[in-house]
Amino acid sequence: MVGTPSPRKGPDLFLELGVTMRDSAESGRVVLLWIGGIRDSPKFQQLSEGVQRFGLSEMVRLIPSVDDPWPLMDLLDVFVLTSREDPFPLACLEAAALGKPVVCFDSGGAKEFVEEDCGIVLHGLDVEAMASAVRLLLSSQELRRRFGEAARRKVRGRHDIAVGAPALYAVLSRTLTSGFEARGVRQ
Repeated sequence: MVGTPSPRKGPDLFLELGVTMRDSAESGRVVLLWIGGIRDSPKFQQLSEGVQRFGLSEMVRLIPSVDDPWPLMDLLDVFVLTSREDPFPLACLEAAALGKPVVCFDSGGAKEFVEEDCGIVLHGLDVEAMASAVRLLLSSQELRRRFGEAARRKVRGRHDIAVGAPALYAVLSRTLTSGFEARGVRQ
């Protein structure tokens, strides 16, 4: 997970995922990584205290915000987005650019990117299902590779600046032109 540990990002769901993964015999050795937040902030401290309270210190690593999270994200086998709501999670796109499969809930914009070819979208905020999806991906290098490659292709094909900038310019041009025409202004 990458983000500030605010309630919207689901740090409690992240901790619940940790407990579920830890308590599952078929999970094997799993390390969960949360990247983001200010170490001395109350929200980061609450997340850190939750790690201790639930006995997750052996499997959870908390890393405050860094200038360049990509090297850390590149260490991941699977990118998990525990957000309750996130309109357009850039961290999901960054993970996809690194070829990481994504597991997310259907409660935000990530589902529109992940669809059925870049990872697994879960209905509701079902942490048990999230743990199962993570276990499935960890057990299959081929599935991780297939989803990760599709994610990398999709992020480049839809969200690269060479694609996005001309599309945005076209929308803005049409909007401005129709706005001027509606007011009877000639360009």
